[in-house]
Amino acid sequence: MIAANGSHALRVGILDHFSAGGVSRFLVALVTHLALTHPETEFQYFVSEANVERDGLLEVFSAHDNVEVVPIRAAMPLSPEVPPPQPERGWLWTTAVAGLKAMPRLHLALRRAYEHARDFISPPPPPWYRYRLDPEPLQGLRRCHVVYMGWPYFVEPVDFQVPLVATFHDFHYEVFPEAYAPDPLSVFRRQTPQWLRQCATAVTSTRFIRSQLLEFYGDSAPDVEVVFIPPYGFAAPDRASVEETLDRLHVRKPYIVYSGSRSAHKNVASIVRAVGALKEQGVDLRLVITGHGTEVIGAAESMSLTDPVHLIEEAIRETGLVRGQDFIPFGYVSNSDVDALTAGADAVVSASLYEAGCGPALDAWQAGVPVAMSSIPPFLEQMERFGVEAWVFDPHDPSDIADKIRSAVFDTETSCAMAARSRAALATYTWDDAAREYFRIMVEAIDKAGSGEASGDGRGQVVAR
Repeated sequence: MIAANGSHALRVGILDHFSAGGVSRFLVALVTHLALTHPETEFQYFVSEANVERDGLLEVFSAHDNVEVVPIRAAMPLSPEVPPPQPERGWLWTTAVAGLKAMPRLHLALRRAYEHARDFISPPPPPWYRYRLDPEPLQGLRRCHVVYMGWPYFVEPVDFQVPLVATFHDFHYEVFPEAYAPDPLSVFRRQTPQWLRQCATAVTSTRFIRSQLLEFYGDSAPDVEVVFIPPYGFAAPDRASVEETLDRLHVRKPYIVYSGSRSAHKNVASIVRAVGALKEQGVDLRLVITGHGTEVIGAAESMSLTDPVHLIEEAIRETGLVRGQDFIPFGYVSNSDVDALTAGADAVVSASLYEAGCGPALDAWQAGVPVAMSSIPPFLEQMERFGVEAWVFDPHDPSDIADKIRSAVFDTETSCAMAARSRAALATYTWDDAAREYFRIMVEAIDKAGSGEASGDGRGQVVAR
């Protein structure tokens, strides 16, 4: 047995083949505080080379002698989504294609034949969501005493031959299957129960997501523990850092921040409609948008018509909001910049229809910034768990969102009091607390393996802490 007090040397392997936004911030914070709270333990962080470069992870962990960053092949590049340039075509080509498009059945048949021949001659690489671990990192993980996965999606299951602990953040693809093409949807539904069966313990960040895990995959579930997530940022930035960031990015107050993706369940279109309604009422307010892929908002003419960004584009057209003036879509920004934008905001807003929890709200409460967010179960659960306060709205009602944003930003006496109480309440739960819980679960997973207790036996036992 390996004791949690470090009486025996312990090597923990952490796998992060693909993450962005909240998940990458979660993992950086967790690894940092695992290293700080358990200096006697060796942590090997097998992480996408794209993340290493993007987030400067070698520098981030250079102060921790017990963390080794091991770059691995990325599942998918995390660069801005720019459509590939189209080759220039002559008039003969253009005329011929136009003629074929006038005969849809023939055009479709010829296009399919061309794609089949192209793929036969030069088979395309496997899609990013069928990512497979290379032999070298797999062998490195197998030399650890326990493996932890912070994002057990988009990767083909393998046998690590050591105990596995994984955090299942949400099940968006089960709640919104229409947002996925048939092939990736079938892959996710196959991969998830396979990963669950390999886990000694599964972790969720709210009781709501735990209940969904058991609802969708109860037959495959191992023991399930709930470990709530603290704010992603270790501490709120100081005023000088905030002012420097706002000046450099040309952000003028008052403004609200939305941090996330452009996915349909994030419901950004409703925030846009709410800001548009406030503009009609003469309210001076800007919407700052950050998150991977959000830089195309307001300029998405070249994006696929099936991309959910067009839901946001429709809301922009309806409200007449002007890119760069009424809303500023930055796309993915550094952790320090998003922390500064959050700390300097007049409010942080999330209109999500489905989440595991609200990370941007946690960062806002930590910084003493007002929050306006959806009345969905995981958000309400966070408020109950931490004793924090927010202006809560119906995410399906842009007028209600507008009213709550107005109150959050301009009812300063009430909002400041709510934010101050929330900041004090949230200070009682830190990343050290979360790291100790995760470490305990990892050690117990090793103990289960040592006692011969099978993992992933379908018991679905629930342990909430």
